[in-house]
Amino acid sequence: MIDSSLTARKLSETDFLLVASPGYVAAKGVPGRLADLDKHTCIVFAKGRERYPWSLRVGKDAVSYVPHGSLLTGDAEHIRAAVLCGLGIAQAPYWLMAEEIHSGQAQVLLPDLQPERVPIHLVYPAGRRVPKRVKVFIEYLVSAFARTEC
Repeated sequence: MIDSSLTARKLSETDFLLVASPGYVAAKGVPGRLADLDKHTCIVFAKGRERYPWSLRVGKDAVSYVPHGSLLTGDAEHIRAAVLCGLGIAQAPYWLMAEEIHSGQAQVLLPDLQPERVPIHLVYPAGRRVPKRVKVFIEYLVSAFARTEC
């Protein structure tokens, strides 16, 4: 059901990347194709014990890959920390790992499997009753996302 009391505004789009630390890659090797992920430890985003599948692209086809691994978390910062500690491969949004990718603390794996970009939306109450501080924050986010590449 659509809630007409809310407004969504697209801020940007982001890539979802497969990432690992150089230490993990040095110890376990670089996967060369999708099937190779089965031989690697994955850091899994999950709700309880329900693993969220990774959305990947093989050629022109979108595929869903259910990662395996013993580290399950519902927190993006935990995923980031686990990657940096060399605990495995994760699928993460670019904005979460951008600094680490640019500094060499993390590297992108299997870039040909990268799925379509995912939109980032800001959702807020519609109408004229939006408090001024919320409007100012919305404009700040719009401006900030316009200056950065996600």
